[in-house]
Amino acid sequence: MRDFYYHGVLIPTDSFPQFCIPLFETDQARGLVIPTSSNGRVTESFQLLPRGYEKRILGDATRRMKVMAGDPEVFSFFNGTREGITGDRREVEKFIELHIDYIQKSPSAHLSALRFIGSSKEAEYSAIVRLSNIIENAKIREHFLSIELKTSRLGDDDDDKLDRYIEELSESPNFSSTHRIISQLMARKSSFRHRHFKTALRASLENNQVYWIAEDSDVAEFIEYIVREGRLMIAPEERQKLNLPEI
Repeated sequence: MRDFYYHGVLIPTDSFPQFCIPLFETDQARGLVIPTSSNGRVTESFQLLPRGYEKRILGDATRRMKVMAGDPEVFSFFNGTREGITGDRREVEKFIELHIDYIQKSPSAHLSALRFIGSSKEAEYSAIVRLSNIIENAKIREHFLSIELKTSRLGDDDDDKLDRYIEELSESPNFSSTHRIISQLMARKSSFRHRHFKTALRASLENNQVYWIAEDSDVAEFIEYIVREGRLMIAPEERQKLNLPEI
């Protein structure tokens, strides 16, 4: 089994905040490598970092980490050269959620971050429009908006209903309301997109009117469904909170 030892990150641009590319060392290669992944898991293969990128490498001695094939995929997000996170998807999502007010100062980083953690249609639409506003050429700006709105399916009626129900779940004031909302969501589960799985999980983790009854059969079925079908990474303490079995 090949081991990869974390070295630091490759910084794509000079502008922060931004997603970066995690870099590793391995006994099977000279130089830094980028492990490949499949279905959210690290594989045995890797890409060797080409020469010429030395000035864009940011060493990160703050974290010692080893990954191997089968481990969760690794991501990096940095607010600056001295503040960032490299870890599995859930660790990076938590970092982004904690720093979202700062991240939204950059329109491009904000949109990328929202899509990574999952957000409502309104939040994503607002981020798309805000990013388009920095494009000075009107035709290019309109073309950008057209493509983004089409690929994001932001005009989909099912999206509206799912967003509304998930928002209601996050604000559910009592157990009865939680059961009713989950029933509505499960009736539309075939229309879930990846961001819906994420926002539904966040609502379940943040509202005690959901996680306090995680053992109820309908709530347990809903939580197991969004985690399984959304292929979501869940921290051990979050699994315990939602009454999910450890893996």
